[in-house]
Amino acid sequence: MANFCRRCGSQLETNVNFCAQCGAPCQTGVANANWGEPNPYEANAEVVRNATAPYADAPVDATVGPCFNEAYAYAWSHYGDFSGRATRTEFWAWGLWNGALTALLFFAGLVLAAFSETPALALLVMAGWGLATIIPTYAVSCRRLHDLNISGFHLLGVLALGILGGVMTFQAATSGAQEMVMAARGITALGNLYGFVLWVMMGFVPGTRGPNRFGLFRYTGGKTR
Repeated sequence: MANFCRRCGSQLETNVNFCAQCGAPCQTGVANANWGEPNPYEANAEVVRNATAPYADAPVDATVGPCFNEAYAYAWSHYGDFSGRATRTEFWAWGLWNGALTALLFFAGLVLAAFSETPALALLVMAGWGLATIIPTYAVSCRRLHDLNISGFHLLGVLALGILGGVMTFQAATSGAQEMVMAARGITALGNLYGFVLWVMMGFVPGTRGPNRFGLFRYTGGKTR
């Protein structure tokens, strides 16, 4: 079975101690007798770490991705990218940073509403932030599901159940039909359960090692986790 470098994704020959492309230490098959010898490829290592091309498409193992401090910016740089894969680090960095910034904006909005003559401005800022983060939130979640070898269309299933539950709840409130109320609650509960299961999987289940039907994880910028 072929072996690949976990730093740059290059295919490795058998019985080697270093990747010929990036200089990363590695061992395939039986280790060479000269394991302690100087790395002859170290000159390539810094080039690959700082390069954007031609290594931008280098396949990298799914366990290697941006470190937490860089994952949030990495997610923004892939704003509407629903293809490829994302690590748990990127998923949690996006969620936690967004949660912190949303709380900060909410607090700033309360202060602005209390002391400003234009309190509606706070609502506009919050609405703008919410709209700006919808697409990348779904993009990160979609790529995280891909890392688990699961289709991102499951997110549309959760969204569809949420919309259906909301419409049925509105109809139940206007008609007063008890059967409609129970059905709306059931659809809403199903959507919440569906979303919760996906969230647990995205947040805690490790991604596929190596390639899956969505390809290899590709990351070439900065530090890795």
